[in-house]
Amino acid sequence: MKILIVSLLFIFTASLIKFTQISDSGYNRISTSENGLTNISESKEISSVTTTSQYFISAQLDSEKKKLNVQQKIVWHNKTGFSTKEFWLHLYPNAFKNNKTFFMEGKNLSEEEKSEIIIKSLKVNSSAATLKYQQPYYADNNDYDSTTGLIELEKIVKPGDSIYIEIEYELKIPRVISRSGYDGEGDFFFISQWFPKHGVFENGVWICNPFYPFTEFYSDFSFYSVNIEVPKEFSVGASGVNKNVEVINDQRKIYSFEQNGIHDFAFFASKNIVKHESIYTRADGSQVKINFFVNPKNLDMIERYQNAVIFSFDYFERNIGVYPYSTFTVVDVPFTASKVCGMEYPTLITICSNLFNSEASFSPEDIIVHEFAHQYFYGILANNEVYEAWLDEGFATYFTNKIIYEYYGKANSYFNLVNRIPIRGLQIYQIEGIPLIYTLRKISVPPFARELTNYYKQPEVGTIADSSFRNLNSFSYYILAYAKPSIMLQTLENNIGYGNMMKLIREYYNRNKFTHITANDFFDIVKEKYGNKYDWLIEEFYKESNLNDNMVFDLQQHGNKYEVTILSKNQNNEPLTLALYTDSDTLFQTIKMTEEIKRVIFVTNEKVLGAEIDPDRKNLFDLNFANNSKMIKGNYEGSISVSIRWFYWLQALLISLGGLS
Repeated sequence: MKILIVSLLFIFTASLIKFTQISDSGYNRISTSENGLTNISESKEISSVTTTSQYFISAQLDSEKKKLNVQQKIVWHNKTGFSTKEFWLHLYPNAFKNNKTFFMEGKNLSEEEKSEIIIKSLKVNSSAATLKYQQPYYADNNDYDSTTGLIELEKIVKPGDSIYIEIEYELKIPRVISRSGYDGEGDFFFISQWFPKHGVFENGVWICNPFYPFTEFYSDFSFYSVNIEVPKEFSVGASGVNKNVEVINDQRKIYSFEQNGIHDFAFFASKNIVKHESIYTRADGSQVKINFFVNPKNLDMIERYQNAVIFSFDYFERNIGVYPYSTFTVVDVPFTASKVCGMEYPTLITICSNLFNSEASFSPEDIIVHEFAHQYFYGILANNEVYEAWLDEGFATYFTNKIIYEYYGKANSYFNLVNRIPIRGLQIYQIEGIPLIYTLRKISVPPFARELTNYYKQPEVGTIADSSFRNLNSFSYYILAYAKPSIMLQTLENNIGYGNMMKLIREYYNRNKFTHITANDFFDIVKEKYGNKYDWLIEEFYKESNLNDNMVFDLQQHGNKYEVTILSKNQNNEPLTLALYTDSDTLFQTIKMTEEIKRVIFVTNEKVLGAEIDPDRKNLFDLNFANNSKMIKGNYEGSISVSIRWFYWLQALLISLGGLS
């Protein structure tokens, strides 16, 4: 027990260490002044985005009863070449109606966490209509799940026709769960996936999947006009532009928001939050208004929040494309609502901070950067997240690593005390969130370290090409939607070069923005630019989950000839560089491991030191870089050093366990 107490005191003291702040207060494209706001504007393409529908929503928040009363109108236009006599709606809050829905099956759900859309009136073209709760034919069946519903129309909607849907309903707001709800005190409400949202009608079929665990959404680009009425003591922030705030009888306020060219809408209402405004100036001189709604306990974090947002704006504008909207909103959620932290919505993201925020760990900067990246990959390139979640999460993870490394450098490793307090160092062993064996040394973490570490744990859990909603659990979802796709993208970059990778993704973005995209839209551009050169990457690591381990098994000298024996766990057409190191030069050969064993001959009169396969570490899917090289003569100093360290930590572990017992 003495060891435990000493450990806790030491860790707590270490957590108070102040790290050097990373800031760029002189950044010349950011301003906190309200002057000159007349130049704030959306890019011209936003007003001309092809939209499928218009949403007109009026919502009244009852903060005491924890509910919304909503009047909603949808004007839907059939812009396809197919007719339909159906109209499908998503009703995502019904995922929390009981513990037998697809989302909640097998989980506990308290009464406070339950949510439901209670429809009071439904009309189609001014005539009463009925909503049938059911799943589409291509989805699994669940009689307890009402997250999708069908309206059977009286008349066929032909190509070019429109229909008008009116819905009045009450939404029961849950105590914060998953993406939505109120905090424990009822002082903060975050409302997302909250309104009946129509499915996507494409190729003569309505795509309207139930709300599955782990996976997210798929919607059409639309115009939104939303009025949100709240008690006067509440402040409101939301997707889109705040057009007006109207006070009613000195008791209530109505916030009015509008936005074209988005495919979702979220908002928050809070009694206790501080608004901070900044202006980002685009390269062409136009401006974007950035709204920071900050938890009063985190006011000292504003500069860090601001820097992370501005760095993200700058990176994407230089490399991929200009942020097209006129506003961007960051909501710093309170600790009591942490379940809605780290979420992305069009023109709005949620973030949060720990009790202590080590700036050397770049958290919450990494959250901000990741969610900003979703404005492009999810927001503007709108993939079906139910089937291909990697197209947004994988790209966002890839760019998070790029931006953090470019503007902040390598992060330092850290671990969390009782899951909340970040402490610089490396945790070796812990019990109940209490680190027992650790080092407080400064250890830098290279880009993609987290993704690689988790991929190595379960490299065969599935394929990136698998339908995302079929993933086994949240960890496999993380590997297949976040980790493995970002590793694939970095491996592609390692082969074609950073500049060419940015050109490739910029072409992918410009060609497909404000449309629904699939994996083929990206891979088609890869093949267009590079032919079949990278089919091995797509076939082996996207469509399949083959293990990859290229090993230098042996290095033998025969006079001036050196024979290098390579073993491969997975044979494909990947071109690999084999290096032979001499005391004065390095010789290279390009090989393909199309067989399990390959012997390569080098001829040199120089003294040979060793050989290495893939010396530049281009293929990040290699499961063991430690066996990529071999010396001509054995050198055991490294292994002896590792063994000594291992026995030290083993001894410390046994001492700690003995003390606990």
